[in-house]
Amino acid sequence: MAKKLADLSKPELRSEITKSVFVVFAFSAVSIAIFFTIPYDGMVRSNQAVLRLIVGLGLLALVVVLLVRRIRSAPLPQLKALEALVVVLMKFICLFAGTYLMVSHFDSSAFDEPLTHVSALYFTVVTFGTVGFGDIVAQSDFARLLVSVQIILDFVFIAAILRALIAVAQQSLQLAQDG
Repeated sequence: MAKKLADLSKPELRSEITKSVFVVFAFSAVSIAIFFTIPYDGMVRSNQAVLRLIVGLGLLALVVVLLVRRIRSAPLPQLKALEALVVVLMKFICLFAGTYLMVSHFDSSAFDEPLTHVSALYFTVVTFGTVGFGDIVAQSDFARLLVSVQIILDFVFIAAILRALIAVAQQSLQLAQDG
């Protein structure tokens, strides 16, 4: 049966939050480690990067569906929703960072400098935050199109996915309260 975080005692709450923080950090560390170990320089054409991005976004959508199911059946849906948000965010950022890295490898003029794993990850996070420091700039039309797609999906991510995960957690709590 689902419980609200407010219904937990302080020791229970501390324990559950500690578990969630561990899950989030472990998942994030594994995601970043995988990102840094996958070679992205074997791609030679832009259509391979686009195909990989489309497949990755499809898999990300599947992950969201699975996480929604997990939230619905979780004893503490609020914490599971927060964990899910971090999981989806990490996957999203690594997916775009990998795409930018591939694009940089097959088209050296796509960005104003060749991207490394670190600079691709940095560029993705800066773009996600819509900060745009200007130290790395998309220069080719294809790279600008990819960045534009990411920015649009950033807003979708923030608006739709965040809202959906919270709604599922609230719905789960309401069902537990009613039943």
